[in-house]
Amino acid sequence: MPPAATHASLRPGDLVEVRPAAAILATLDAGGETEGIVFMPEMLPHLGRRYRVAQLALKICYPPGNVNLKPGVVYLEDFRCDGTAHGACQAECRFFWREEWLRRVEPGDAPTEALTDGLDELAAVAAAHVRKPPAADGEEATCWSCQATQLGRASTPVPWTEPRQYLREVSCGNVSVSHFGRVVIGAVGRPVGRRLKLVDRLPTAGVDRVDGETLGLQAGERVEVRSMEEIGRTLDAGGRHRGLTFTDEMAQYCGQQFVVRRRVERIVDEVSGRMLEFKKNACITLEDVICTGDRATRVWFCRKDNYPYWREAWLRRVDPAPSRPEKAETRDD
Repeated sequence: MPPAATHASLRPGDLVEVRPAAAILATLDAGGETEGIVFMPEMLPHLGRRYRVAQLALKICYPPGNVNLKPGVVYLEDFRCDGTAHGACQAECRFFWREEWLRRVEPGDAPTEALTDGLDELAAVAAAHVRKPPAADGEEATCWSCQATQLGRASTPVPWTEPRQYLREVSCGNVSVSHFGRVVIGAVGRPVGRRLKLVDRLPTAGVDRVDGETLGLQAGERVEVRSMEEIGRTLDAGGRHRGLTFTDEMAQYCGQQFVVRRRVERIVDEVSGRMLEFKKNACITLEDVICTGDRATRVWFCRKDNYPYWREAWLRRVDPAPSRPEKAETRDD
């Protein structure tokens, strides 16, 4: 078994190699987990490959607030779950990687051999834990189990007022001092500015809200995020459109144009494990738009980097630019 990971033994920017199947299998308990983090079938294609550590996963938002993860969890670049083993879930969560599943390498180091030893067994163990064990009444037999749904076992709650959870983001190298300062200034300045009426509040229509336009958007289309005033007309008193909240993180993109990433119609609920279907109220995700936690009240610096969900009523389709006629070729005879 690989040696147990120590706190912050890896740093952002480190080059690592995902260990072979047999080495990872040796770290897993009877539940297919290492320190509460389950190894999922969607992670198998990464065995033996080399990646850079993007961030240490220290603190994340998890209902109903912030949680501290057990030491030794990192993100590798921007790899996300494609949901193939979890009912075609479209949440696209980032993978959590335990340091026990990785080894630090240098660019010239020889690759690990025997990558396929134990592969079938590891795949079987991972596949055996994609659903929660059925309860006595059988109700949970249809519930899914993944890294997101199991985070309660891999973390401990932390109040948002605990300053060390934020300071660690700087000390470990996740964010720069200047980035940290900008987030802190914004976290303090926005509420004060709104009380002093120096910063506009998000307008809401309350009981007079309207559903807005349905566009039937598809992946690859270009859209523009509507103005705060237009979006506000679709929101109830709680800032929601049919249960979906419009947040400060999203307000910063008003007036900007993006490409539609996908229509999201089904996701696994991270609390219950049940598959949530919303084909009648499909959500939209946008390329290059993620929730960084920089403007998320009381959960600053969460690096799950989830794609925010947008209602079509908050977007407008942008007509593609007309193609320019090709210039006729000229030549000197």
